[in-house]
Amino acid sequence: MSSSFLTSADVAAILRRTERTVVRLAAAGELPYIFKGNGQRGAYLFDPHVVEMYARHRRDRRFKRNRIPA
Repeated sequence: MSSSFLTSADVAAILRRTERTVVRLAAAGELPYIFKGNGQRGAYLFDPHVVEMYARHRRDRRFKRNRIPA
């Protein structure tokens, strides 16, 4: 098993969002995470493959919303 997980800061850079927004998405259950550290400020760790799928889904959804019907 690979130990190359992404931090909230890494995910924020990939999604072009703030780190706080990434934490909110994870806490709300919208962005799946692998691990959350102890306490209120515990770090979140994310699977790179899941983050990539999430980012692709957001891009596809945004693209479909901005398309002009023929």
